[in-house]
Amino acid sequence: MVEEYGPSEFIYVAYHTSDPYAIPDGDARWSSFYHSTAIPDTWFDGTENVLGGWDGCYDDYLDICEAHWAEESPILLELFGSITETEGQVTASVTLEETIEDDANIHFEVVENHVIGARHFNNMLRQVLETEPLGISEAGETATFERTFTMDSDWNYENIAVVVFIQRPATADPHNVYQAAYGTIETLLPPAAIEGYVTDCDSELGLDVTSVYAEGTSFTTTTDADGFYHLNLEPGTHTIIFERFGYDTYAQEVTVAEDDLLPVDVCLNAFESSTLTGQVTQLEDNVPLPHVPVELLNVPIEPTLTDENGRYTFTVPGGYTYEISVYADDREPQVVSVPVPENQEVVMDIPMRFVQSFEASDGDFTANRLWEWGAADPSGGAENAYMGLNVWVTDINGPYRSNTRADLITPVYSLVAVDDAQLEYAHWLDTNEGWDGYNVSISTDNGENWTRLVPEGGYNSNAIVGLSGQAGFSGDANTWEIVHFDLNDYLGEVIQLRFRFGSTNNNRDFLGVCIDYFDLRREGTVGVAEELMPVAVPATLVLEQNIPNPFNPMTAIRFSIPSDQYINLSIYDVNGRLIQTLHDGWLQAGNYRHMWNGTNQHGVAVSSGTYLYRLHSNTETITRQMVLLR
Repeated sequence: MVEEYGPSEFIYVAYHTSDPYAIPDGDARWSSFYHSTAIPDTWFDGTENVLGGWDGCYDDYLDICEAHWAEESPILLELFGSITETEGQVTASVTLEETIEDDANIHFEVVENHVIGARHFNNMLRQVLETEPLGISEAGETATFERTFTMDSDWNYENIAVVVFIQRPATADPHNVYQAAYGTIETLLPPAAIEGYVTDCDSELGLDVTSVYAEGTSFTTTTDADGFYHLNLEPGTHTIIFERFGYDTYAQEVTVAEDDLLPVDVCLNAFESSTLTGQVTQLEDNVPLPHVPVELLNVPIEPTLTDENGRYTFTVPGGYTYEISVYADDREPQVVSVPVPENQEVVMDIPMRFVQSFEASDGDFTANRLWEWGAADPSGGAENAYMGLNVWVTDINGPYRSNTRADLITPVYSLVAVDDAQLEYAHWLDTNEGWDGYNVSISTDNGENWTRLVPEGGYNSNAIVGLSGQAGFSGDANTWEIVHFDLNDYLGEVIQLRFRFGSTNNNRDFLGVCIDYFDLRREGTVGVAEELMPVAVPATLVLEQNIPNPFNPMTAIRFSIPSDQYINLSIYDVNGRLIQTLHDGWLQAGNYRHMWNGTNQHGVAVSSGTYLYRLHSNTETITRQMVLLR
């Protein structure tokens, strides 16, 4: 069929198993994606299986192919690149001609033809290159992907080809192949190209990681460690853009004819340097925080640590707005935006509010029976703490015991002369759903009497057997989630909080409950002894940096509005595609907080990466970035 129809109509990859030509990555995809055990076994369009090796199978193959050929692909997929004796390089240019599902991946596989062994093999799988989410789904969107691979000494490079295909994951229904393309040493030769070196105009040294691309096209590349680049192009006139952090962007028009390889060397002018400095302190008493990591997000500048006086200093290119990220044990993480002009010193002091993340101590919590404090351990609960290293957990070294009730009680907190009191903390659950779990209660008389609290959104279980039928949190989500309680009914009181866990028969070795990032936020107009700031309606629209950031999987987004008005708060990916709408409607003037759990509008978890959250009002729009790390 390959000889009769050619790779424009029929592309196949030969996965070998249980023979000298098998490779681990091929075996892994064959077993995990196709769940195939029979040999020979053929999968058409990634979905339809026909057992081969018999006289009439060709007719069955042809019937299936003709049915697929009758359907137009929604994707235009073009390959450019080169294959040499030492390495291969392929660029895949993707254009969506119709809207598709947003979960497609692009796959790259290296195959070899005319392999002579026990028999003559074609399109034998040699290497599986990195698979990547396609990242686009709307008609008219484009994307470009690059892969390089090293030629193995056992391969004949003249017979090497690259197969690229776009397919939904095996868990999707359907998970058909949207489009595929096939590139050989002949067909991958670029119709035209430019190449050269990008250098610093003053030092004349090569500049690595410089982005080089043809404006208005999908052709792009990056300079290597010596500043060298090679950019494939279609014949014609192009505007070539050279961009690098800390340098003026440079544009040059070039004209290339078919088969041209045009040398283009450029130099870039560096921005003038500036100094970004400041002090990191405790918010409540202005005490410096030494040895705290400080990072500039999304720029190639090495992080630093504060010194003994809590001071940090960066030498940076001027002309940018920087996002300063600061993390300290038992402090609310901060991300602060600051513009830095050229040739200036900018001072940005960063006070950090106390949050009990149990790093320096157990927080003076009192525990009985199961509850233990220490470093997170996957044998007894979450693999990692929500923040830092330490957590409170029901048995830190293994599954919780059956038929046990255990309490974790906080110290005493004063809500006297406080105008607003909110509790947030992170929990991780692995319990027998409906049978085992926990809830939270409050006491205003030093633990003599307890009243069960109800969290924002309610508990996820209305009746837990291990808690005598009380409502609580139960289940085995095995992921960190933020829980929120409004404590304003207890303003003016002195309180304690109790986490009560109850179990029945743990016959499946469930690991229990982890608690971390205990944040009791008390705000209001108070006397001199407390020195807390009043909560005020802002004069302008305010969108704060999400906390925590980066996050997994929950983060809080706070914003303030100066007057009653329409508000839309939504999440987008970096391509501007809507991921989730958190609020869309009328709000009164005031301060608000919304949680995002890293899912799209269909409740499906999105992948790691940078996302935008946008606050839109009647008159203004504010956008910030956040990073999800799974």
